[in-house]
Amino acid sequence: MARENKLVRFGVSVEDGLIGRFDSLIAEKGYGSRSEALRDLIRKELAVKRVSGGEEVIGLVGILYAHNHRGLLERITSAQHHAGANAVGSLHLHLDHDTCLEMVVLRGRAPLLQEFRDRLASFKGVLTAELTLFPKP
Repeated sequence: MARENKLVRFGVSVEDGLIGRFDSLIAEKGYGSRSEALRDLIRKELAVKRVSGGEEVIGLVGILYAHNHRGLLERITSAQHHAGANAVGSLHLHLDHDTCLEMVVLRGRAPLLQEFRDRLASFKGVLTAELTLFPKP
């Protein structure tokens, strides 16, 4: 059974200039109200705290690499196997004749996932490797 969240109303005092910039941001991002924008900011800050606090997280590593670099795909695959249960899955995309993008989904503590990203980034032929962290639901 889904848990209902009761809405709590509270007042916030904000300087004119700050609320004006906030309203511009709300319009730019397409929020329906200040309340929804504020809820989103609170969720984001709490997520940052969870990710940096040592809790288990979900990570997405995007690896852009030269397709024709000898043995590179095997090294990337081997790194995923060595990550064991931390590597949940991957998606391989052919961007053009020379370039591929590998997306690897991982779970674990942030420092471990950062080490995985760093290892892949160090492989010759990798153009870039980026890690995005999400709090585990």
